[in-house]
Amino acid sequence: MRSVRMLRAGALVLVWVLVAAPASAQAPAPLPPAAAAPQPLSAAELDAMLAPYAGAPPDALGQVLDAARYPADLMAASAWARQPAESRGEPNPAWLPTIRQLAERAPRTLDYLTQNMAATAAVGSAYQNQPNDVWLAFGRGPAPSRGAAGSATFPGPGPTG
Repeated sequence: MRSVRMLRAGALVLVWVLVAAPASAQAPAPLPPAAAAPQPLSAAELDAMLAPYAGAPPDALGQVLDAARYPADLMAASAWARQPAESRGEPNPAWLPTIRQLAERAPRTLDYLTQNMAATAAVGSAYQNQPNDVWLAFGRGPAPSRGAAGSATFPGPGPTG
């Protein structure tokens, strides 16, 4: 009998809270809208973004664009590549193959990419969201020279990378 009274009292309190709650109480904030797709970059913005890579061979740029989508891994690979070879061990197997290749074979390119991570991340984001437009912007630039890898403008992959 006592548990029935307690149950009724609890129900009455619940009804009172639901019905008699002050109207001024704030409703919970609505959930934020789903993340909108980023605004596409214009051809001029892409041209400016890719200008530093204008002299790169397309295959080297392909590696850079692929790797630039993972800025945290680029930073980790750069730190790994700066360690003495005898003490650094193997590269992280979770890294993208292009990031491992940059770390092992082209540490200068990796350093170039990590000097301005904001710009590198922006290139990676553009490539993630507008891959065709990025390649079109690269094609609008000057023709890559065959000796561009390892140049001062773009220290691309090479034996001394």
